[in-house]
Amino acid sequence: LDGLILASVEREDHAVERAASENIPIVTVNRQVDRDNVSSVVHDETEGIRRVLTHLASLGHRRIAMIAGPQTSSTGARRYTAFQQFRSAVRLEIDNRLVVFAAAYNEASGEQGVEELIAGGADFTAVVCGNDRLAVGAIAALARLKLECSEDISVTGYNDMSMMDRIDPPLTTVRIQQYRMGREAGAMLQRMIGGQTQAQHIVLPVELMIRGSTAARRSD
Repeated sequence: LDGLILASVEREDHAVERAASENIPIVTVNRQVDRDNVSSVVHDETEGIRRVLTHLASLGHRRIAMIAGPQTSSTGARRYTAFQQFRSAVRLEIDNRLVVFAAAYNEASGEQGVEELIAGGADFTAVVCGNDRLAVGAIAALARLKLECSEDISVTGYNDMSMMDRIDPPLTTVRIQQYRMGREAGAMLQRMIGGQTQAQHIVLPVELMIRGSTAARRSD
């Protein structure tokens, strides 16, 4: 085995530690481990969440909830940290009941997240989801509870997975550069196999895709 590109690592990943101990070149994509000596290609999670919150605030939303991704992953932790960081900057109401944590990046966890937010008793007019699959689940839960997205509650995702512009309503989300990420990781791994020993970390820019799942806050 000449090298590994790993797409779904956790912040502390024993498989990465084992491969590193055997001097196998490793590049992680879209995720990072808590070790600076493991190369990575990721996206600007902080900027993505800043753009989402700025967009929602411009629409009049002040009580914005978050269904954060698993905190064992770098994406989950960094997107949550950015949410906490920028809430004050865009003058959002701070309420600990407005944040719940998903156990996994899937639709079922998104549905459960909406249920937890409503059961917690905090009013909210928008939900920032840690990824697109959580957002799809959140929209499904809102529909089941007779709440309209985006008429009643705006919803955002992250990643811009395939077909997110075709669901009902089309999802406002942060687009990451999936193909460029793969190219950068492949080139990086080739350099490492060729003898480069110093770890590299590439952070790619993101883009906010505004679609129908977000709208101006309804007047009380």
